[in-house]
Amino acid sequence: MAHAVKSDTLKGTGKSSQAEVEAQRRRAAIDRTRGVLAALAPGRSLVDELIAQRRSEARSEEHPKAHTLKSAPAMAQAGRQAEAKRRGGKH
Repeated sequence: MAHAVKSDTLKGTGKSSQAEVEAQRRRAAIDRTRGVLAALAPGRSLVDELIAQRRSEARSEEHPKAHTLKSAPAMAQAGRQAEAKRRGGKH
């Protein structure tokens, strides 16, 4: 995605302003970076994946009990196994 840059001049000298040159340099760097990232994950939107991940993390922080309840059976089984170990392997 190329960005068009206005060609303003300083006091009729025909020279571009330093700010304009810097803006053009930064836009070119952004375009190069986008190209590199697009090549790493063709057909995927890394931004959309990151946003989805952050939203999922935020939901789990808002509802920590929901996450705990899902793993309760596994925790209970681990507790039973630890107790059996303490008793010498007997159930």
